[in-house]
Amino acid sequence: MTICDGYKGGAAAVEEQDDGCGGYRSRMKPATDVLARTIVLSKSMILKAGLNSLKNSNYRWPIETINAMKKLFYLVDDWAAKQTQTQGTCSTMARATWGWLGRIDCAERDRRANSMARKINGAIGHVIKYIIDFFGSDSLTWLFADGITSTLLMTSMQEYISRVLLEIICTITHSGRIATWRVIKIIITATLKYVNEVSSMGLQAISNMAVTIGGGLVQYFLGLPDTTLDNDVREVGEALLNRTDEFIENNGLDLILDAIDELEHVEDRIDEGAAVEAYEGSEEAEALDMQAKEAAEFMAQYLTYSLQQTEEGGAEYDDHQLLREHLLWVSGRRYDDNEEPENQVASQPLIFPSDDDEMEVESDEELQRANTFGGIIQKKDKPFIKNLKESAQRMKNKYKLGKKHKKRTQKYKKPKGRNMRARSRKAGYKYSNRNSRKTPRRKNRRNKTKRRKFM
Repeated sequence: MTICDGYKGGAAAVEEQDDGCGGYRSRMKPATDVLARTIVLSKSMILKAGLNSLKNSNYRWPIETINAMKKLFYLVDDWAAKQTQTQGTCSTMARATWGWLGRIDCAERDRRANSMARKINGAIGHVIKYIIDFFGSDSLTWLFADGITSTLLMTSMQEYISRVLLEIICTITHSGRIATWRVIKIIITATLKYVNEVSSMGLQAISNMAVTIGGGLVQYFLGLPDTTLDNDVREVGEALLNRTDEFIENNGLDLILDAIDELEHVEDRIDEGAAVEAYEGSEEAEALDMQAKEAAEFMAQYLTYSLQQTEEGGAEYDDHQLLREHLLWVSGRRYDDNEEPENQVASQPLIFPSDDDEMEVESDEELQRANTFGGIIQKKDKPFIKNLKESAQRMKNKYKLGKKHKKRTQKYKKPKGRNMRARSRKAGYKYSNRNSRKTPRRKNRRNKTKRRKFM
């Protein structure tokens, strides 16, 4: 009997082992950790940003942290150099990851036949696709991706992505297509739970990181052309449970994963948050703080549109209302009993529910309740779900999401003859001014036929 025998995806398994994932959470989490690490390592800009932090940073890094970082970067660079010499299709970290999940046939050598991965358009496939292909290029994440100067942000990013993937796998229980609004709800809830946890430890930069990536994911899913997605939960879940060790061994990733574990150990045991404290006082941290507010407000705005149009709803309406309230807190909006939440100003510093002793217990209960997904839509929630879809379309039109913008091409203006001759002399070329001479227009010499006179 294999590990995944009886695994149907989601939390619809044995009640005795009900851990929110049908009894598979403890075995699924290490696999999603590996998946999240390979996804982040596929993003070369993140590694380059971490490497540049070693060269240009003014932070006082402990020698153990520097050695661990250098070791990781060397192993990743060496692995990439060796993979380029292979004849197979999965010669990059990204393609190897897709092969692990059954989206690419790594045994096939014809790159053209496998240029487009199969079945990437599922819920999990889109999360992976966003991180690899779009993270750092949208309006909500470009500043964060370009300014990663602490490896703790990189390792924490891996943990956050792992939790988002785990929640999607453990939540989706049905075998049919998945509504986009359900995936967005999972992403927002997983983000807020992670933010609530790390903010209670005083890790402001990591909280901002999670909010920023979460906002980028929500923005990406709102921009998709379809309102329903392929269901790839069961297939990916089986791959994670059954083929993780094979994936690591076949691609020689054991040393790289060990180096990441060593870096996390150094950060937890030796660094003691010194690098993060130094980072939080930098200009990059201030910019990330502003971007996190924008991401939180973007997600709250998506929920506000639908909630304002709904007079009364059921469980889904209540869950989304709670999510919106937490997003308003994250965006820096304080509550006033005499003022509606949508009228609050966002001029305050980021406030998290866990920072308030009076709200700590209540916020934990609300986030736990907001983690109830799936199931059949109740009759009371149908108007709200309809308004939620209209809200998605409204956000899509307002921010022009999902549209391919043409590259701006500036028309070349030909300078006058003197300038061209001057430039050509400097470049060492002879120039003929023949084309610059303006020839006078010829007069219309067409012979007009004379009218004959008739007698």
